[in-house]
Amino acid sequence: MARTHRVRGHYRKGKWVRTHQRKNPAGRARGRVGRRQAKDGAVVVLLAGVVAVWAAVKALEWMAAHWWIIALLIVVPSVLWAVVRFAGPGRIGALLEPELEPLDMQDVDAATPRGFESIVRELLQRDGFAARVVGGGNDMAVDVVGTDPARSLVLAVQCKHTTIGRRVGVPVLYQIFGTAAACYNATHQIVVTNGAFTEPARRWGHDPRHRVHLIDRERLGRWLAGAPIREITPL
Repeated sequence: MARTHRVRGHYRKGKWVRTHQRKNPAGRARGRVGRRQAKDGAVVVLLAGVVAVWAAVKALEWMAAHWWIIALLIVVPSVLWAVVRFAGPGRIGALLEPELEPLDMQDVDAATPRGFESIVRELLQRDGFAARVVGGGNDMAVDVVGTDPARSLVLAVQCKHTTIGRRVGVPVLYQIFGTAAACYNATHQIVVTNGAFTEPARRWGHDPRHRVHLIDRERLGRWLAGAPIREITPL
């Protein structure tokens, strides 16, 4: 709307006044409203700035009074990252899991074949490996896989739970020798039994061309008693 309007001739105080321009009252009112709104906006911005400065000062005061919380937020994640990076996931799992009750050969003999696989997995975890049971219908002759990234070790283990006096023959070694590296990128293949191995199996496993590690009943008993796997069979 225009800020002025034309006023035709009219009498004013007993005199005839010619047509002239007169300021629009509404325009003046709008101008006053605009200036008042601008002032109000400036006040709001000023108050917002004051509040922001006050909040920043209070935050700094709180941080100064509770510096130890800030330190924990920085130090704890750094320590956890360092432990995971340099200790390896197997050792982390060993630290977080409750300590296993000691087992003996009677426990092993009484276990099921699946339970025997779990016992071997727990022994590997105790020794610092990240181990998992993979046995099943399509396990490719491997029941447990244990990894130690810090030493670039991948152990493929075949678990043969037998009745006392039974012996494991060389065909079992043939199977794991053919699948451990191809299917699991294993650096070492191991056969563990609560029984014994036939003489042909021992000769074939100890041949440097094959190098299948054999853990029989006597070695398994030492492993259960606390000796690490690196003492049971050189890796």
